[in-house]
Amino acid sequence: MKKNKWKSWLDKKVAAAGLYKIVGGQKFKEDTIHCFVSDKRYWGVQKKNAAGKYEVLFPPIFNSVGYVPSRDLIDAYVYKDDAYALGENTLFLYSTAGHLLAEFHHIDTLLFDKLGHAILYKNQKAGVLNKDYELCIPCEYPKLRAVGKDVFIAQKFDISRADGYKEHNHSFNGILSVEHEILGDFPFDHDLFHDLHDHKLILREDKRYDGIDIQYHTYDIQSKQKTRLPYDEIHMADFDYYFEGPPIYRTVKEVDYDQDFDASFQVRSTSMAEFIPGQWGAIRPNGQIVLPNEYDYVEQLSRAYFKVARGRARAVIDEANNELYLENLQWGIVDQHNNIVLDIAYDWVWLDTQNKGFRTNKGGTIKWDFKQHKPEWEVRGGTFNHQSLPS
Repeated sequence: MKKNKWKSWLDKKVAAAGLYKIVGGQKFKEDTIHCFVSDKRYWGVQKKNAAGKYEVLFPPIFNSVGYVPSRDLIDAYVYKDDAYALGENTLFLYSTAGHLLAEFHHIDTLLFDKLGHAILYKNQKAGVLNKDYELCIPCEYPKLRAVGKDVFIAQKFDISRADGYKEHNHSFNGILSVEHEILGDFPFDHDLFHDLHDHKLILREDKRYDGIDIQYHTYDIQSKQKTRLPYDEIHMADFDYYFEGPPIYRTVKEVDYDQDFDASFQVRSTSMAEFIPGQWGAIRPNGQIVLPNEYDYVEQLSRAYFKVARGRARAVIDEANNELYLENLQWGIVDQHNNIVLDIAYDWVWLDTQNKGFRTNKGGTIKWDFKQHKPEWEVRGGTFNHQSLPS
């Protein structure tokens, strides 16, 4: 349906809205915008006027409406035959004054990411809209994700085939600018990490089919140069910090894949899912070292603090009771500058956010009970203490 026909359709829907009763909804923008649903199961929008009373901005004629705070706009959907379907939806974007900003037909949905990008989906393929709500990256990519402001990693392959996500079926695996410029193009066996820092991100190159181990590199989107990193494994960040600076990745060197394989496998069945014997540290996405590889395990507790361990881990399996005991590790806390916050001398440590500090235990037994619905590491016995956060 063409634009003028859609306007005619909207006018007719508004005229036919008739009497209705508001039965639910949600308020936004300090309660000045009210997205409501009527007893006829259609959605509309009210706006608070200067006198503090709500006036109808749009009567309930849409299948769905919402408020987008990052753009200060209203998105309103119309579904074909009142049922959501891929490639069959119409979207209208309005200012909070009620002015039409853009409309899109035969789409899946429009999403706004944490960096403020508008990602449009058509038939399960993503593209990007510019600030004027025009397509700057066409909807051609089944996988597309922002790694930084106006920079995206993307993959293009035939989603209609059962073997769609296969090497021979890929036509693109790389990095795009918001202007749809190719900043990097890589083989199918390259995994691109999700964060850009100092115009660099990390690549994971899986060469096992060629008889070569997995390799890691930083890739500079400006110079388009790869630099090899000296790690056996790099684990993506535990926390998503779009607005708090670059994330931190944990790294492992000198991995001993044969050391206590059965015990290591059991430990990976717990919250320490990435545990492997080796020398652990941490880096930023540009390769800058945060923690040197001098620990036997690293867990990120928060933006500022890491739980670190030293010792040759030993896991004792109690098959009769379906329990696992973790032994022979000493734990402590370091900050993101590798300063010791708690000596690495405890049998277990926790971040105690409620009391703004850390809990410690000496002499206790560390147990994981697989029988629990949501098991956690438990500490039995020993001496418990509380340590305040550094001032």
